[in-house]
Amino acid sequence: WLVVLARLSLRQLQRVGCVSRAFHVLISDETLWRRLCVRRAAANHAPLTFSGCWRNSALGGRDCRGDDAPSSAELKSCEPLGVFLCEKYWRALPRVHAPSAAAFLCGFDLPQRPVCLVGVDVGLDAASCSLASLRRTHGRKSFACSVQESRLPPARMTLDGFAEYLHQAREPEPVYLFEPR
Repeated sequence: WLVVLARLSLRQLQRVGCVSRAFHVLISDETLWRRLCVRRAAANHAPLTFSGCWRNSALGGRDCRGDDAPSSAELKSCEPLGVFLCEKYWRALPRVHAPSAAAFLCGFDLPQRPVCLVGVDVGLDAASCSLASLRRTHGRKSFACSVQESRLPPARMTLDGFAEYLHQAREPEPVYLFEPR
């Protein structure tokens, strides 16, 4: 069902949610709303923005649930099963010690194999790489972002918007920023 629902527009998703309780539960999936936000940002050539949860972002800040309901981000942050499953997944990844760019590209990036890189931060001046210092120098700059789904159109996000997203979101598959090549 989620594959079919992922192709719907905002208005269509809202209508499907009114059909039955089961459909209302199905459209509560945050990945559906994230896909909608990415498609809309790419179509409008606008930066991807995050407003506490992807549903709220897609609705443009108009939250239909009422003021007293917890956001999806709050609910996901206290979901122990998701944390447990992610931890098991990360423990199963191979650890590779500081591969060269070519080795990483051929061995992991092109075949899209997950890996945990070890030792890449050795000799890195961490003080110059804090989020606060990066926001001061590159806050309004727009970067390409990825949401782990190759079928979605490319979208962009400012570093300030990404910092707000990091502060609020608790997702097992987060958004990533990329510098232009």
